Amino acid sequence: MLSFLRLFAVAAALLISTPAAAGSNSVLDVRVADSGSASRVTLEMSGTPVYRAFTLPDPPRLVVDIEDAGWDAGEPRVGGSFVRGVRWGPFQPGTLRVVMDLAMPVLIMEADMVGGSGRAGRLNIDVRPTSGQAAPTA
Repeated sequence: MLSFLRLFAVAAALLISTPAAAGSNSVLDVRVADSGSASRVTLEMSGTPVYRAFTLPDPPRLVVDIEDAGWDAGEPRVGGSFVRGVRWGPFQPGTLRVVMDLAMPVLIMEADMVGGSGRAGRLNIDVRPTSGQAAPTA
């Protein structure tokens, strides 16, 4: 019985230590670029997954749920004037959630996936600061 428990513990550790195994797509990099009154958040992907981007208030956050995805980006190097930090993890079975803690509320102006079927993709999310609470928009 003890051998079975050790085998189970090793198998669980292997599953936890390989985040990309969680899905057929992987987040490879996260970047933030400012351009005047707007900013662009870019998630480099190994494929072109289905996603949902939205904001949450109090504290302000930008959230991206990505279906069938894992995390291979390591610790993201984010810059820009509004992103304070990035966290990620499983949200529900089959969905990776990426949360960006923000210095201020933002409004999603546009979110689009660039890339072809079966090829690497780039998820671009254009945002601008807003004085009020931003509602989910993409």
